Order: sequence, then structure tokens, then C-alpha cells
Amino acid sequence: MILKGTGNLYRGAETEPFVSVKYSLLVDVSKSTGNHTWSGECILTRKDVIREGEMLSIELDSGHRGNCSLRKKVNKAVMGLPVRYFYQITGMGNLTKKED
Repeated sequence: MILKGTGNLYRGAETEPFVSVKYSLLVDVSKSTGNHTWSGECILTRKDVIREGEMLSIELDSGHRGNCSLRKKVNKAVMGLPVRYFYQITGMGNLTKKED
């Protein structure tokens, strides 16, 4: 299943997000174990420094949350347009619904 939307990134155990992102994730749920395999791309809504390999958490607009790491991807400029930075997301573990 493909999930698209706007979410937030968190560092470590912080309770406040440090940046909003637009994401597109491919999520595969194993029928036998219920485990999630997920990865995708995101675009930051403002320019921030992300250290590659840093352990982060993403919270999706559905309230699901999961641990991930990001790797910067650079798309070349197209005739007069600025370079845009996209990040490849690698999910670690299941996407779980945030408890209220």
C-alpha cells in the first residue's frame, strides 16, 4: 500500500517535532507475521540539517509512527530552477498507531 501525506519528524525521545515533511511511503504488511516493511521519500517543508544515518521518528497524518533514518537525494536543477533536496526514508520496525 502507498501512503502519501504530511507528517512530522522527531529526534530521539523528543516530544516536539523539529520539522514537517511531505512523504510518500510504500508499506508492505506481511500476512503471516503482521510485520511492516516500509520505505519511501520525503521532502522537508523547510531547510534543515539532517545527519545521514541519524535515528529519527516520523509521525504520519494518520497518527501512525515509526523509527527511520534518512539519506539525502539530490535532483539536478532543471534550466533555471533551484536544486531540490529529497530524502530517502528507510523504516525500522512497524508503523504503530500513537496512543492517546
